[in-house]
Amino acid sequence: MKSLWVRVVGAVSVALFHALPAPAAIDPNAAPVDHAKVLVKAIALGEESDVLTFPARASSLVQTKIYSESDGVVRSLPVNVGSRITKRSEILVIRHTDPVYQYAPVRVTSPVSGIVSSLEVTEGTQVTRGQILATVTDPLKLRISVEVPAQDLSSLPAGLVGEFKASSLREPIKVRVLGVSPFVDAKTGTASAELTILDAVEKSGIMPGMLGQVSLKTNIHSAISIPEDAIIYREGKTLVRLLVDGKVKLSPVDVGARRRGNVEVLKGMKDKDALILRASRFVTEGETVEIETDKT
Repeated sequence: MKSLWVRVVGAVSVALFHALPAPAAIDPNAAPVDHAKVLVKAIALGEESDVLTFPARASSLVQTKIYSESDGVVRSLPVNVGSRITKRSEILVIRHTDPVYQYAPVRVTSPVSGIVSSLEVTEGTQVTRGQILATVTDPLKLRISVEVPAQDLSSLPAGLVGEFKASSLREPIKVRVLGVSPFVDAKTGTASAELTILDAVEKSGIMPGMLGQVSLKTNIHSAISIPEDAIIYREGKTLVRLLVDGKVKLSPVDVGARRRGNVEVLKGMKDKDALILRASRFVTEGETVEIETDKT
């Protein structure tokens, strides 16, 4: 009886084995799995800041107007506009025209060193006491003046360093805020600020009267900043795509200020995260992808 049972079981097992489907053969010529290709950027903490930009003008710290101290006629004028002079250099001589008394000629000198930037008289000009004769400017002692809107005054402390740019300058010039007026002009809504030039003026090419703009960095701090087009908005959530162990991970983030095409990430990313900037096609959470080499 036992041997009969063994023979029956064996026959059933053989029948079941032959009834099972044969394992599929591996085709060596089969096409590989089509993984999406992604461009990845390694995230790192960097310096972020807000940039304030104002129209600016360069002016001379030494710009002295010279006035006539008496009535008379200009007898001689030994300087021209653009002449470089030193302190106490003679600028012109005034001869009195009193018909009764003979007065000694009055020699008008400069109280400062610099360049004659304007002459308001010529030889033979009749002048009166208090009339402007000339202006002397020192082009090497300059300051930068800007008008600051009232809402930016709190972001502009003394000592803040920035740059002055002008179309005629080869390179930006470093400047520093000396002070800001506490009084806001009711007509313009701005307050005046004065900046000093930190670079060598004689080598920079800057001149009195030059117009440009001042850029100042404020709110400087360390932060993670990513391209704005790497942000995904889905179902009211703000997400980024991260690459973790070769797979896509959607991570919610909190974002802050947007600057120059980038957005600051306040929460949801950390240093050395691998951010997916773009993909060759739509990718989903947990999908295995391949890293693409950026050829640009």
